[in-house]
Amino acid sequence: MGVVYSFGKQGLVGCVVLFSVLACREFSRLIPDASKTYRYTFITVTLIHFGLFAFVYKLHYFGVFSGLFAFIFLSVLAIARTDKSIDQRVRTLALSQVGVVYCGTLAGLVTQGCLLFGIHFYALLFFVSFGTDTFAYIGGKLMGKNKLTPLISPNKTIEGSLCGLLGGTALGMAYTLYFSNHPNHSLYPNSPPNWMIALLGCLFASGCSQVGDLFESLTKRHSGVKDSGRLLPGHGGVLDRVDGLLFAAPFIYLIFLYQYL
Repeated sequence: MGVVYSFGKQGLVGCVVLFSVLACREFSRLIPDASKTYRYTFITVTLIHFGLFAFVYKLHYFGVFSGLFAFIFLSVLAIARTDKSIDQRVRTLALSQVGVVYCGTLAGLVTQGCLLFGIHFYALLFFVSFGTDTFAYIGGKLMGKNKLTPLISPNKTIEGSLCGLLGGTALGMAYTLYFSNHPNHSLYPNSPPNWMIALLGCLFASGCSQVGDLFESLTKRHSGVKDSGRLLPGHGGVLDRVDGLLFAAPFIYLIFLYQYL
């Protein structure tokens, strides 16, 4: 928040871009049976897609075609790798294609949302996503009895998940309520908020934030690693911190898109 206070929206976008680049690098290390050349190629095509999707948002077909280009290019590269078995090539290709969407499209959408809607977009996304994590943790500690997905994340419980869903949604709605009519920092300056759209958006964003966390755990278990990286001591890598945020982004984006249409 200090960066945002000092440099405004440009500082926020710069931080999002930096974390997106680091997340892409971390994800490349999770791709199974991938050579160094394949990993660097994945990073390159994913960042190209990220840049086009994030910054050429007025010409959406550039972002769409960059994603298709990444899909085709990585497919050709995986098929041509005759030193690997069919199963190895399929695993490498499948996870790298998911990575293009994860680190390219979703991260690009967060950047685009910050560019179009400013600090309020990221703040609402942050409160819903990290609020969901916090309430899920507290609810799981206090009431958790039934395991949610023991093979993927043995510490998560159904009770904790429901607490996270309610808490993240409530926190997002509280932020929307407070800033919807704020005289100096209105969330929607052009029109009053549609409360049903805001509620549904926060609800789905909170649920998908938990899906993102489980997706990251599933990917790490498949790759045989505990953390996606070591950039943040005690917290793992960048992806360990923003997995839920990336999955929640489309629904927060839709809230703002509906209000500004």
